[in-house]
Amino acid sequence: MTNTPTENRLEINGIVQGVGFRPFIYQLANHHGLKGEVANTATGVSLILEGLQNDIRQFIDDIPYDRPKTSMRHFGMCPLCQAEYDDPDNRRFHAQPNACPVCGPRVTLCDAGGKPVDTVDSIADAANRLRQGRIVAIKGLGGFHLAVDATNAGAVARLRRRKHREEKPLAFMCADLNHIRAIARVGETEARLLVSIQCPIVLLEKRPHTPVAEPVSPRNRYFGIMLPYAPLHHPSVRCWASTPFTWPTRASCWPLCRRIRPTRC
Repeated sequence: MTNTPTENRLEINGIVQGVGFRPFIYQLANHHGLKGEVANTATGVSLILEGLQNDIRQFIDDIPYDRPKTSMRHFGMCPLCQAEYDDPDNRRFHAQPNACPVCGPRVTLCDAGGKPVDTVDSIADAANRLRQGRIVAIKGLGGFHLAVDATNAGAVARLRRRKHREEKPLAFMCADLNHIRAIARVGETEARLLVSIQCPIVLLEKRPHTPVAEPVSPRNRYFGIMLPYAPLHHPSVRCWASTPFTWPTRASCWPLCRRIRPTRC
């Protein structure tokens, strides 16, 4: 078979959403000199690849996850974590995010200019800024989320203006089911979805007189609510006294944002 330019379409199923898979695919395609598109679908992720046949075949061979092919490659494991990673009898055998406080990622808070903030507790400091009506960009597994205090109408309105999203309802995150039940009606089916491994955004009918600001979901009977699904979310929501609202940073038709500079607010 000659090495000629071609186009391939791939469908990848499994747990490939909310785990940083699209940024991984983007980086891998750049590495092999390929162009195309990657998008979430109802069943997984859809790919369109354009390039030389040999490059596409090599790209496909490189898709399976392993530590060197993830963002965790930058964090050398300490001896204990490395031993767990290499032991076939250990439940962390080839668990790509295997890390601990000694060798794992660090949480850093940066100001609007991208300069690290000198603080004892980055998460608590970010929570205080949210309470003051500030916008905080949180780098997660699949890009960035923007967070504001969902009970602060002025903060939500300011974020809408900056994102040029005047009407579309905005999803937000609650710490637990009890918090959600206080502001929305949750049936058995909805509860099961909220706590499922996929942690989707679930549409829930609003309760009357909730503290959530009207600009979050204007002229709409429903809220879009999700529970924490990434490691950084859990300590964060424990620091947030009120419900934070989160949403991806990209504006309509923009590609996924993966660097800090375009995300400054």
